[in-house]
Amino acid sequence: MKFTARQMVLIPLFTALTIIGSFLRLEIPGYPAPFTLQIFFVILSGLLLGKKGGFFSQALYVIIGLLGIPVFSRGAGIGYVFNPSFGFLIGFVLASPAIAVLYCRLKKFTKEMSALFLSSLVGILIIYGIGVPYMYIILNSVLQNNMTFIQALWSGCLIFLPFDLLKVTAASIVCHRILLRTSKVKG
Repeated sequence: MKFTARQMVLIPLFTALTIIGSFLRLEIPGYPAPFTLQIFFVILSGLLLGKKGGFFSQALYVIIGLLGIPVFSRGAGIGYVFNPSFGFLIGFVLASPAIAVLYCRLKKFTKEMSALFLSSLVGILIIYGIGVPYMYIILNSVLQNNMTFIQALWSGCLIFLPFDLLKVTAASIVCHRILLRTSKVKG
């Protein structure tokens, strides 16, 4: 698989931005996952790097953490797969390329801002769709908590949703401005 020079620079850059996003967090006592800025960078990776670049930027992030380098919001190492929030990291790897593919399809039929926003929104739904069930399974099966799925949905999704909608909006605006500037540069 070949990468362009641009991709070889931007893929690790977005990996680094996702790492930075994991450290920009707000811990809430009693909740299995903190508020972070990671989703903002996951969205941007899909919108700006395309499906291959977005996938590899997020896969590299997860691999680095699983190798033991403390880049996740609450630790690192192979044992992190038993952390209730690991499913959201799997969601990052799958959401970024999905955002890219959906954006490319939507921009043919709708205004660019709408395509950016809708594809980003679907991306966070993918992250929640993987993260919440994974969290529910780990909390109940591995950590022996007695949590209902509704409680998992609340603590892993609904409490974060307003903040994540702000991230979707901000990422769409930032990406739109970047695309406007780069199209002016290209001619």
